[in-house]
Amino acid sequence: MLNLGLKFLLEVSAVGAFVFWGANTGEMPLNVVLAIVVPLLAVASWGVLAAPKSARRLPLQSRVPFEVTFFAAAVFALLAAGA
Repeated sequence: MLNLGLKFLLEVSAVGAFVFWGANTGEMPLNVVLAIVVPLLAVASWGVLAAPKSARRLPLQSRVPFEVTFFAAAVFALLAAGA
């Protein structure tokens, strides 16, 4: 149960990283759009492909690379935003 809680915190932190990146990228109208759209796309893709109760959840052999890529993208987003 603790592992699931920690994984959830990582997922929420990754979404926060995408928000932070979007908010710190570009000028005023663009950064607001990016801060909204990019996290929504991330949450939607996670919800469809990796969520435990998703009807279209990827099999384990495909889900692990997806999750690693998802979290790596969040790390690179933070680095690109200068965090």
